Amino acid sequence: MIAKEHPDGRTEAAEKSVGKERRQCRAVLMQFVEASGDKRLAELTQADVGHYVDLLVCLPKVYGRSPADRKRTLRELVERAEELPDEAVGLSANAVNRNLGHLKKLLKHARGRSMRPAEPIELADLRAKDRRDARSIRQAFDEDDLARLSRHPVWSGCKSASRRNEPGRKIIKDGLYWGPLLAAYTGGRREELMGMRACEVDLDGPIPYLAIRPNANRGLENPSSERDVPIHPRLLELGFGEYVKALIAEGAVDLFPDLKPKSSMETFGANLY
Repeated sequence: MIAKEHPDGRTEAAEKSVGKERRQCRAVLMQFVEASGDKRLAELTQADVGHYVDLLVCLPKVYGRSPADRKRTLRELVERAEELPDEAVGLSANAVNRNLGHLKKLLKHARGRSMRPAEPIELADLRAKDRRDARSIRQAFDEDDLARLSRHPVWSGCKSASRRNEPGRKIIKDGLYWGPLLAAYTGGRREELMGMRACEVDLDGPIPYLAIRPNANRGLENPSSERDVPIHPRLLELGFGEYVKALIAEGAVDLFPDLKPKSSMETFGANLY
């Protein structure tokens, strides 16, 4: 099912995106297998899926990132969650529904091959509802937030390249410096901006712009994501044009070589984050 739903990408960038989806799908299904007791599909019931969803709301919101967490069983993760404050426990509605989506694909794949569970399974009955209001789901920065952020040593001066959080006299104009500024002035997605190539910045025309295109570093969200985005004059005042010209003069390919992934598990955007 995973091979059919997530076939190999046609390009390196496409494969990186598909590979992430493939790993996530496999992890969810293996987690479900652990929760349901590794039954034959013909033995699965609505109660098995309900039990799995009940487990998801008992897990830590963040888990699996440390080596110790990756070795823990579901039961051990739930036990760890019992020691955490309430606000740190329970997967979000989006995460629960995403996991159910992977189960839906599995059941559909099986049904197409005349393999059915012990009874009809209604996944829609288990979908989680996000009961937070829109403001609490994603609260925008206000002007005071942005002012505090702009005073961070990354922009006001840091100690050194390895001590970016400590105030000092050094301003390093790299991916960490330019990334949030580009996002703020363009509204672009993190990965599509951080994964750009230096040659995709056009400084020669009357209106300098970023040429957002699929490239070897990453694909794009959808076809309409391919676009030209004007570069705000403030970015040019801060030296973005000189930064790009210096990269090209040095023979650099990526716009932010300091964020280049060192493994298939990393992305340019995640390294900025």
